[in-house]
Formats: sequence, C-alpha cells, structure tokens
Amino acid sequence: MTDLFDFYNIPNTLIPRVKDEKWNSLFYMDSEDINFSRGGSVYAYYQENLSANFKFTPHSHNFLEMKIFLDAKNLTEVVEDRKFEIKARDILFVNQNEIHYTETADGTVKRIIIGFSPSFIDETIQDAGSEDYFINYDFLEFFFRRDASFPGLLSLNENAFKRLMAQCCQVLHTLNQDCAGKKTLLRNHVLSMLSCFLTEYRALVPPLGKSESRISTIMFYIQNNFKKHITISDLAEKFYISKSHLYEIFKEGTGTSLSLYMNNLRLQKAKTLLLTTRQNITQIAFDAGFQDISYFNRLFRKKYGVSPRNFRDNHSPVQ
Repeated sequence: MTDLFDFYNIPNTLIPRVKDEKWNSLFYMDSEDINFSRGGSVYAYYQENLSANFKFTPHSHNFLEMKIFLDAKNLTEVVEDRKFEIKARDILFVNQNEIHYTETADGTVKRIIIGFSPSFIDETIQDAGSEDYFINYDFLEFFFRRDASFPGLLSLNENAFKRLMAQCCQVLHTLNQDCAGKKTLLRNHVLSMLSCFLTEYRALVPPLGKSESRISTIMFYIQNNFKKHITISDLAEKFYISKSHLYEIFKEGTGTSLSLYMNNLRLQKAKTLLLTTRQNITQIAFDAGFQDISYFNRLFRKKYGVSPRNFRDNHSPVQ
C-alpha cells in the first residue's frame, strides 16, 4: 500500500484528527476526552511494529472503530469473548460498547485505525425515529451485527482491499489538510468509505432475515441510547410494535430478555469505567445509565460476584 500512501501524500506517522471542544491534539486511551460530544469527530492513525509481547489495556469507548490491517503476523485482536488471529487485508469492526484489546508476541503489524461517532455521519441519529434507525443501522450494520455469519471481522481479497484503501486514503489525506469546510469534506469521504465497506460486506456475508434485521435495529438503538431511561413502552412505540410481540421476537432472536440485555450493556459500561477512570462509583452508575445506585450495586454483585468497589480494588488502578 506504499504507493497509495505516496499518491495521497500521507506520512506514515500519527495523522491529526479533526478537533472539537472535547478533543485534544493527542489521543490517550485512558483520557476522559475519548468520549465524543454531540456532533462528534473523527480520528485516524497509522501504526506499525508494535513492541514485543505487546498487549493493549482492555478498554471500550464511546465511538465506532475500524482497524484496517495492511500486514499482520502473530497478532491477536480480542473483542469481548471473541479472539481473532489477524492476517493481512483483514478489517475489524468494533462498536462503542465492546471491550477489546490487541496482543502480539513479535509486534509485526501495519494497520490504520479510524474512529468516529455515529453522529459524525448523521447528526440526527441520536433523535432519529423508527424508519431512520432502519436506514442508519443498515449503513453501519457491520459495527453491530454479531452472529455466526459475521462476528465482526471482514477478510478481503487483494482487489477489494485496494478499492477500500483508495477510499480510506481520501479520509486520511483530508485529515492531514488544513482547509475550509474540512468537517463536511471528512463526512463525505467517511460516507464514501463506509459505502465501499458495505459493498464488500454484502458480497461476502449472508443478509439478515426480516425479523433478524428488526431485532438488530432495535439493538442498535439501545446501544446508542442505553444511558437514557429507556422503557419497553418507549421501544414498542418507537418501532411500531406491541410490547408483547417485542418481548417475543427479542427473546426468540437473542436468547435473552430486553431488560437483561439493557442491564448487561450498562454493567459492561460500568465495568469499563471502573477499570479505566478514577470516577466515583455513584457517577459511574449514572454514566452507565442506572438511575438507582442500590439497584446498580445489587446487579453488579449478582453478575460479577463482588461489589463495584471491591472489583476496582482487585484490579490494577488507572495509570
């Protein structure tokens, strides 16, 4: 891919991001600034030759991330309970709630990492109605679909990868410029890049059935709004479906209840905040979407076997 980098005049160094009021010029995984504000932003960087026995701290973040591997050897990406042995021309998609990290024995990797908030693509997404959510989910499906047909990794042939890299380099090139209307240009280039992803994804991955697509759309909505006080009635009204039918299709399609799914998302977010921030536990509970600290403590102890405070004390503190 060196010829593409040269063609677009992209240095093999950290590529600056668009800044907004929440972002600094550098990217630190343990920074409180990694959460996007409304309107969001986008970042990208090129990385190669990780140090021997490298392991990233397990983390999650409030944006979508894709990892594009130009080359990789003895590299493992872990996302939740899924392990991927990475090779050249693999693309890994991570949504904003998935705990993930990288580990490698010999540090052989060349990859581009691009992250953005859903609202960077469509600033109405957080307030979208039912029909809009079907459209938005369809466009970002590879970030949220997790099943036997697509666990989150796309492997491309050489020609498909070159098509993707041409779009990707447009994004990187624009990030490296200082020009008027940069945010609009970036949004257009990211949309073009995602369209390319979607084309290759649809050529390789079987489509979801109608019922599966509706469930996935509802899950997409929940993942973007679980910090809010969402009720079953809210979901039924938003997606024009009766509560009883919503319960039924969600349970049938996922094997779990809606309330358990939402609570698990919130607990997962709380667990990550306990491991990666110095926030007090009450604030973490609220930031994860719990309205009642006692209820949060009970659920956390039931799921993880210890209280939130003991969980934090038993793990390495944030550096």
